[in-house]
Parts: sequence; C-alpha cells; structure tokens
Amino acid sequence: MTKRKHASFSTKESVRGIYMKDNERIRFMGRDSRGAVWAFTINEDPFEEVMLFFTKKGEARGGDYHSYRQYNTILKGNVKFIEKYGDNIELPIKEKVSGEKVTLMKPGDSKAFGPNIPHICISLTDSWMIEFHELPKTRDIYTPYRKIIEEMKKK
Repeated sequence: MTKRKHASFSTKESVRGIYMKDNERIRFMGRDSRGAVWAFTINEDPFEEVMLFFTKKGEARGGDYHSYRQYNTILKGNVKFIEKYGDNIELPIKEKVSGEKVTLMKPGDSKAFGPNIPHICISLTDSWMIEFHELPKTRDIYTPYRKIIEEMKKK
C-alpha cells in the first residue's frame, strides 16, 4: 500500500496562496459553553459562507428562522432538529403537519429547512455540523426556542 504524501508549509501565506483566493477567508467565530463555530467565507459579493459548528453533547443551537432555505449536514455525532409548524402548514412533500416535527440525524445526513420555519438543533452526542444558506442570508429569532438555548448556556 502506497502512502500519500502531503505538502508541508512553513507559513500561512504559503497555504493561503495555494488553497485560498484573495476573497476567501476562514474566521474563528467564537467559543462558549456549547462548543465552537468557524465561518468560511467563499465570496464577498454576493456574500457566501459555510459555517462549521462543534457542539457538545446536550447543548443546543439555532432558535431562529430565515427568509430563505438553510442546509445542514452532520459530519460527526448525532443531533435532533425540531421544526415548528403552524396548523396545517403544507410541506413540499404535501404532508400536512401541526406543531413540531422532530428529525434525528447521524453522520452523512443532510437536511434543508424551508423559509420561515423556526428550528432548533439539540446535540445528542458531541457533534460536528456544516451549515449554509440561500442568499440573501437572513436571521430572525424564534423566542420560544431561543429561550431554551439561553437557559442551557447558563449551566
């Protein structure tokens, strides 16, 4: 079996010159009791980015909704997404639901959230997830779910 050779670089500039264009960048967004977040900016105009989340077991993220679709893919771990639907909202698959819809996800699973659907993600294990949005990216808080997250952050 042949081992693959990896390039080694001594400076960030070398890596940036090979892997990233001038308008691309990676930002560490922060760490809190839930885990950590990174943003990978792909383009400035129109603005495009991919988010990478590490979330500890038992912690939650989200508590919001967007005017365009949001996409999530689980890289590692298991999560539970909860979406809030009003009475008799018709989904793209023509299924009528009322209340909350729960989706359990494992590594490799992907999910698209429709516009204006409040959602929350609860990490059932330590997990890694990527997320991106259709443009223009918007975010509004869904107070009942956001309160859950804020309470969990106090622990």
